[in-house]
Amino acid sequence: MGRFERWLSAWVALAMAVGPIRYDPKLPAIAAAWMGVNLMLTCIFEETLFRGVIQHRLSSLVVRRPRWNWLPLNWLPVFAASVLFGLAHAGGGPVLVAVAAIAGLGYGIAYAITGRVEAAIVAHFTLNSIHFFGFTYPYAVR
Repeated sequence: MGRFERWLSAWVALAMAVGPIRYDPKLPAIAAAWMGVNLMLTCIFEETLFRGVIQHRLSSLVVRRPRWNWLPLNWLPVFAASVLFGLAHAGGGPVLVAVAAIAGLGYGIAYAITGRVEAAIVAHFTLNSIHFFGFTYPYAVR
């Protein structure tokens, strides 16, 4: 099992343990539309903003300040972008903020390692798809 699979498994286990999701496999009639909308309007937009803009700009600030170079993978920008990502989900309550921030860490690490926003988009879309098809998901109609 690779790093991404371990992170994904840990996120799902944590989310189930703290309560926002439960196992609920389904294939709703809206699945194809959901996948297109989720990829195009959610994952691409959010990852472009939080990784491609915020994390990237923060990383460029950290790189210019040698006293911060001790941070492996420039963790400060990854952490800051992830916290902001979690706060963007505040409408779902504090537990959703926490699990979204943890998910954001995974997306941020994917971006930090590869330097490509596409890696974060794929990680985000994969997690959202597993969440949608295999677990309770807000607004998922059977």
